[in-house]
Amino acid sequence: MNPIIKAALAARTRADIDALEAMIVEALGIERSRFLGDQEANWSSISSPAEAQSIVWERFFNMIDTMIELEARRKGKFDFASPAEAAAGLFGITNGVGGMTGAERAKIAQFCKVTVLDSDDSVRRPTISFRDNGTGVTAAEMPDTILSLQRSNKLRKPYTHGIFGKGGSSACAFSDATIIIGRKHPDLLAQGEPDEIAIAVVREDDAADMGLPFYRYLVGPDGPKGLPYSFPASEAPKFEPGVYVAHVNYQAGKMGLQNWQNEESIYAMAETIIFAPTMPYHL
Repeated sequence: MNPIIKAALAARTRADIDALEAMIVEALGIERSRFLGDQEANWSSISSPAEAQSIVWERFFNMIDTMIELEARRKGKFDFASPAEAAAGLFGITNGVGGMTGAERAKIAQFCKVTVLDSDDSVRRPTISFRDNGTGVTAAEMPDTILSLQRSNKLRKPYTHGIFGKGGSSACAFSDATIIIGRKHPDLLAQGEPDEIAIAVVREDDAADMGLPFYRYLVGPDGPKGLPYSFPASEAPKFEPGVYVAHVNYQAGKMGLQNWQNEESIYAMAETIIFAPTMPYHL
């Protein structure tokens, strides 16, 4: 397996992130950064009055959206008025999660997983990862999609949840670093488009001539602004198409407690914030 993706998937602490970025710089042959969302003043765009325990679930809804989008593009069906309608038309979920058998829920839940991981402070600031098997993304697409800000890529897609183009990225403000790994689904690759895996690490940084901190990720010398590190998918065949996002040392309060009876645990938060999911989830 490619050593960089191995390190990215195993990263849990600040020291892990430092080592991972050093590996990326060596592989790219240059230490060069690009502003998240291509905005110098992205700190104000990312900052949010929302609670950290709530905003991180935007990543969950992004996972649902990408599964819907993948199936819609596969079947060429986009005329759904809501995510619930799309779930019914594309996945046969007509009576909500409550109307599904355990086996039916498990079958779909395997494509969207949320995991609480160890960190520098596993109880108060766990590393939280989100893994989907949806559309995926290439290095060239990352800056205009998952690494963009307020681009409203879903504005004219009523069958998805996200329309503001901000929610998922807002969770970066509560993380010591955010790891994003993407592999575009082979069914969606254009003719001649390579099957590759791209890795970006979003971190807060600052500069002597700037009055506010900013969020950036490392890029190579390619193109006018540079792209995240990428490599052929054949070097990591077990990484299936889709996206992996890990918020390292996330300010989760008591979400790291593995006890569903605690009202601030990740289990309780999921049951209250995701009050009527269009797809079941797996924790």
